[in-house]
Amino acid sequence: MLRKICLLLISTAMLDMCVPTLAADPNLTYTDPAAAGPDFQTQGEYVSEHQPKEGKNTRGAQIIALGDGKFHAVVYQGGLPGAGWDKSKTIQAEGQSADGVATFATKDLTAKIQRGVMTLHDTEGKTTHTLKKILRKSPTLAAKPPAEAVVLFDGTTAKAFDGGRMTDDGLLMEGSTSKRKFRDFTLHMEFRTPFKPFARGQHRGNSGFYAQGRYEVQILDSFGLEGVDNECGGIYKVACPSVNMCLPPLSWQTYDVDFTAARFKDGKKVKNATMTVRHNGVEIHKNLEVPFATTAAPVGEGVKPGPIYLQKHGNPVRFRNIWVIPRDSVPKSSKREGRAVWNHSGAGAYPGDWERSMKLLADNGFNMILPNMLWGGLAHYASDVLPRSNAFRKYGDQIERCCAAGRKHGIGVHVWKVHFNLCTAPKDFVEKLRQEGRTQLTVDGKPSNWLCPSHPDNQKLELKSMLEVARKYPVDGLHLDYIRYPGRKACYCDGCRRRFEAQSGRKVSDWPNECFSGKRKEEYNDWRCRQITSLVERISREAKKIRPEIKISAAVFGSYPDCRRSIAQDWPEWIKEGHLDFICPMDYTTDDAVFTSLVRNQTKLVDGRVPLYVGIGATATGIAMTSDRVKGQIHLARSLGANGFTIFNFSPKTASTLIPHLGLNTAEAPNAAPPHGKP
Repeated sequence: MLRKICLLLISTAMLDMCVPTLAADPNLTYTDPAAAGPDFQTQGEYVSEHQPKEGKNTRGAQIIALGDGKFHAVVYQGGLPGAGWDKSKTIQAEGQSADGVATFATKDLTAKIQRGVMTLHDTEGKTTHTLKKILRKSPTLAAKPPAEAVVLFDGTTAKAFDGGRMTDDGLLMEGSTSKRKFRDFTLHMEFRTPFKPFARGQHRGNSGFYAQGRYEVQILDSFGLEGVDNECGGIYKVACPSVNMCLPPLSWQTYDVDFTAARFKDGKKVKNATMTVRHNGVEIHKNLEVPFATTAAPVGEGVKPGPIYLQKHGNPVRFRNIWVIPRDSVPKSSKREGRAVWNHSGAGAYPGDWERSMKLLADNGFNMILPNMLWGGLAHYASDVLPRSNAFRKYGDQIERCCAAGRKHGIGVHVWKVHFNLCTAPKDFVEKLRQEGRTQLTVDGKPSNWLCPSHPDNQKLELKSMLEVARKYPVDGLHLDYIRYPGRKACYCDGCRRRFEAQSGRKVSDWPNECFSGKRKEEYNDWRCRQITSLVERISREAKKIRPEIKISAAVFGSYPDCRRSIAQDWPEWIKEGHLDFICPMDYTTDDAVFTSLVRNQTKLVDGRVPLYVGIGATATGIAMTSDRVKGQIHLARSLGANGFTIFNFSPKTASTLIPHLGLNTAEAPNAAPPHGKP
């Protein structure tokens, strides 16, 4: 997923601008912005000050200083690279500054820059866009290393590097090789290229980061350029960056890299190295195979770990805040750890054979399964409340068989329900509910195949289906999922209006606008939250009356308070009020920095009240994580204080490619029990 880059408006005055010509002194180099001159002040990024409603009308521009008042302009439709540009053809123009004003001209437009403002004009001289200079900063700038990280450079010493040298102001110089060697790792580093206005191509701020001393991610002042394999973010002779995210020279930039080493067997390479690279927070390479070492690499390909090498290429490139999280192995777990899988099919990894599924989990160190046995309008068991599924008719009562195999192999069974969602329900069942006014409407009046959470009969149906499971089967727990609204645009049915007005004691004069975006927006969202929270409370209270030992848990969105505002899911409140026995936030991301941030926030919110079993989306939508990457997130979860992990999804594929490999690394405590109690 792309993350937003913070924009800070700059009020500095601007001077000149234009395009490439012969360099006066290609060696002229600035490392201090304050001494870089007026061309440096004009150089930079500009975006529409007031963006029109349609993004296609927004404009972004990058202005490259080329010395002696000459500039090159690149104009983007939709915004800047990584921040709105639609990747359509750019408009490029040469420019020249005079008397504090830089002017540009092409057959399609003219432009000028003065005092930090750029105006674009059509062929008749009419102003079409006004852009302001901005300073973008990477969202991972100044990222703090987690406890398990190896800090290579923090500005105090260069002793972690062979050949390490520091500047007087505490920056690491190029030409440094880490003493420690790494196999698989996640790395964060920050770098700054110099300003060399008369230099061109590979002479303009050249360096490189070499993973294991073998595979280079190029560092270069390629601000405003095309973004090819020998420019910033490129992997030489392997791949161009998906977008050129290079910021102007003398800007601090970031690389966040997930690297998995090549694999060898009997001295022969059987799998290429792979890396995911985020440049200034934007993913520019995703799980990219790197088939060979870079030509200038100091270390050839091989089975042994290698160093972090920062190339010396005759340019004063500077570095800071470098740390690495090794992913070679998962640290030992506690003897009290939740090790769970979600099973979306509700029939195990081998439909019709729960015995085989449970044995596989037990043999590989797992102690819990969360099988999806019921939806808003479907059941994989002998339900008297919901329509029975094809899986029930074909394979029999799935809860009964799952529980029997779970007891035999010591795997706790926490039956998972997808609440409110009717997408799997029989059409006649959905239509009946729709005719009764029990399904949702969006703010735009569009019908939705979701039950309306505020409808009393829907609350009863959701409660009744869960209590049926608690009464009929020896399950260890009930697991709540989709216990939320589908988004901020729902629900705005007539029933919601009546119930909201009745409970608030006030009429809504402008429905639904007053509640969606008007003065009662926050009040209405609080009311939506109460509809969800009240159902969680009732399920927990009533289920424990039937079976006091039963455990209540929930799969929830990981980002809070965002999920409260968007889907009305106030899960920290459920924990504070004692409605849950453990929580499984769905932290589905391949970005370890994002994963770390989510888990840190969750540990604070949970505050030790209940066990936290973080969700790892190994095969979530749009994600295909290797076993090494999953082990890395287990490592992070443990080090950040989580009480366990829940992996999505237990399927025929992951049963062979993932589960056995994780078991080898989690079995140092083979009889681990989940912290919430006996599985």
